[in-house]
Amino acid sequence: MRRIALSIALAFMVLSGVAWWFRQPGISWQAALTSAIVPQEHGIRMEKFSLRDTERHQTRWEILADVAQVDPQLNTTTLEGVHLTLFSLKHGTVQVTAHRGLIQNQSKDMQVCGDVQLVMGGEFSLMTECLQWVAAEQSLAADTPVTVEMGNLHVEGRGFRGWIADERFEVHEQVLARWSEP
Repeated sequence: MRRIALSIALAFMVLSGVAWWFRQPGISWQAALTSAIVPQEHGIRMEKFSLRDTERHQTRWEILADVAQVDPQLNTTTLEGVHLTLFSLKHGTVQVTAHRGLIQNQSKDMQVCGDVQLVMGGEFSLMTECLQWVAAEQSLAADTPVTVEMGNLHVEGRGFRGWIADERFEVHEQVLARWSEP
C-alpha cells in the first residue's frame, strides 16, 4: 500500500512540474504548434509540408516542402524548398529538387523552379531552371535551357519533354550532344 501511495505522490509531483513548465513565459507548446500552421490573409502557411497523390491505392507522386502557402481563392499551393518524388513502375523513383514550386490544386499540375535537378536511377539526370509536371499526361516539360546526362551521353539544349511511362525524352532546340568513351 505504501508503494502505491508513493507512486501516486511521485506521479502527482511530475505532472505538477510539467504543468508548471508549460505555464512559464516563452514559447508554449500551443504557440510552437500554431507557428507551424499559420492562417494568413490569403490562405494557410504550413512548415514541413507533405502531399501525396494516389490512384487505386498506388502512390503516383509525393511532394515535400520546407514551407507551403495554400491560397484557396486561386486554388494553388506555393512551395519553398521542394523535393518531389515521382513513382514509376518501370523506373522506380524519379527524384526532383528545386528551390520553389507551384501546384494547381484542381488539376495537380505543378511547376518547380530554381536550380531544378531531376535524377532517375544512377543513369539519367537533368538540370534546368524550371520544370513542369502535367498530371493528366504523366509528363514533364521545360522551355528553359536543359542539360541531360545519361551514361556516357551529355546533351544540352533548350526545351524538354519527357513521358516517364513511355521512357521517351526529347530535347527540342539548339541541341548539342556529346558521347564520351568510358
